[in-house]
Amino acid sequence: MKIQISSLTFLFLISGLFFTSCIEDDEDGPGNNQINSSFEASDAVSGQFDASGTFVAQYVPEFELYVNGFDFYDGSNAANSEFLIGIQIYDEEEIELTTGIYSLRNSYLAGGELGNMGLGVTWWDESRNATIYSEVEQGILRIRGISETRVWGDFMFDITSPQSGEKLVVREGSFDIRR
Repeated sequence: MKIQISSLTFLFLISGLFFTSCIEDDEDGPGNNQINSSFEASDAVSGQFDASGTFVAQYVPEFELYVNGFDFYDGSNAANSEFLIGIQIYDEEEIELTTGIYSLRNSYLAGGELGNMGLGVTWWDESRNATIYSEVEQGILRIRGISETRVWGDFMFDITSPQSGEKLVVREGSFDIRR
């Protein structure tokens, strides 16, 4: 069962997962701006960024799929985030993340395959116009550790916007997120 979803639907679904993700402690919710991640971006956007990351593990009944992964949003302004990075795996079976290296691919929501760790990025400009990056050139997510309360690791990727052709390069991404 492969469903092709438009970029706009992709944006809304990823945003919906971000705001409904499972978090054990209310202190780490989107309104509290806990900085637990960082990365360096270049090309289309340049700079050092702090992020608030959340762990996502849920079943999406509309698509009859399980999702497991991470959402990263602007840690300095959660209400008006400059970016949203979604790194998730979708599958018809329950998913259990383990430590190790995951190759990042196009997100299932943007036409990628089930069972692969997918990536999608939305970046808003000052006028709140969104650029959606969904074509992954290369990337990895390394989960270094998982405990009962935390998951930590690092990531790097190159991704392109099919609409604008702009390329976003992210390096030195790191996270330490509550489960």
